[in-house]
Amino acid sequence: MPTQGWASCHHPFVQKRPTFAIRGDHIELQQLLKAFGVVDQGAQAKELIQNRRILVNGRVETRRSKKLSPGDVIQWAGGSVLLMEDPDLAAG
Repeated sequence: MPTQGWASCHHPFVQKRPTFAIRGDHIELQQLLKAFGVVDQGAQAKELIQNRRILVNGRVETRRSKKLSPGDVIQWAGGSVLLMEDPDLAAG
């Protein structure tokens, strides 16, 4: 199960950003939006993505099945998240 936490940042002008740990090498954009609680249903994720309201690494993303990997930053109105590798998998 993915976990949430806070990323550490060493640059004084960059605010801390919530993180989301994923298992495996990727998660699809629409799955992330539901899992992180940005939307409750897939139809809401589809609408946000199709209306060009989601940024991945600073660029508009219109593919619901876009594969996201650790290090990617996803932004939407009112929030953002940094994807991280699941620390339980990294340790093992």
